[in-house]
Amino acid sequence: MTIAQLPALGDLLHAGVNMDRLIQLVVECGVHFQPSARLSAADTEALSLSQILHLLEGGAVPKDRVFTLVQQRGVSFRLDRATEDRLHDAGANEKLMQAIRDASNQYAMTH
Repeated sequence: MTIAQLPALGDLLHAGVNMDRLIQLVVECGVHFQPSARLSAADTEALSLSQILHLLEGGAVPKDRVFTLVQQRGVSFRLDRATEDRLHDAGANEKLMQAIRDASNQYAMTH
């Protein structure tokens, strides 16, 4: 099996493939790495406005990926009209904007 034949790693995790089996599949494909036992704080903390704008710049990161990150991690800012305009100008579509609105409302309730 080659790495190209593996489904997306995230899809495997969501399908219930345990981490040990996932590592085994990746190694069988010839990819050698040292898995980390824990996530860094940067991988779990809420996204700032500047982080989201950076992800959207130039379309380097697909909007669906940014959407997933917002849903998983939330945001650390309140959304106002000017901020919405900046996000739209950076390329945020309506699906992503709704996720950001929801996450921003959650942030506002706790801060």
